[in-house]
Amino acid sequence: MKCVAVASKHPVYELGAADLVVKRLDELSIVDLKNLADIDSPEFGMEPEPEMEEEEDEAPPSTAVGVDDIFL
Repeated sequence: MKCVAVASKHPVYELGAADLVVKRLDELSIVDLKNLADIDSPEFGMEPEPEMEEEEDEAPPSTAVGVDDIFL
């Protein structure tokens, strides 16, 4: 997970653990966010393994058809 810190009342050096630090929110651009979420980043390199659905041992649905041949 990436972190953007806005240092409005805090010194920038105290927010050094963030991935990106800006003094004011209006300094943050779309380009900055795109660079921060770069797809080539190793954080995004691993795709989660698909979960396997467990098959239940239930009988298949009945295909029996009832016929009413009594005509009045």
